[in-house]
Amino acid sequence: MIVQACINGARLADFHPALPLDANAMARDGAVSVAAGAAELHVHARGADRQESLAPEAIDRTVAALRRACPGTLIGVSTGAWIEKDDLHTLVAIVRAQVSGYGRRNQRLLNQGSWLQCA
Repeated sequence: MIVQACINGARLADFHPALPLDANAMARDGAVSVAAGAAELHVHARGADRQESLAPEAIDRTVAALRRACPGTLIGVSTGAWIEKDDLHTLVAIVRAQVSGYGRRNQRLLNQGSWLQCA
């Protein structure tokens, strides 16, 4: 059995005061989750405004922080269609992640609007 911790989801900031909405908070909660037995992490990257984002800087910042805190852990980044609210922008974000090197390190990339796997 593999345990995947989904540490923040598409929730808004007012969902809970401890909801991790920036890269450092996601890294902290990710490390706690891995220490508790999670083998994979699933996150919704956030921009500086704490809103879900597929912008390269949001994904880069989030994945880098998680990799530092949880080396070797599989990291899935949501690519939900609602994030960009535009299929073309979502596809461009996924392709950009592939070109930037995530694709070469990915275990898998699902482009059905669900998530991007970054190893």
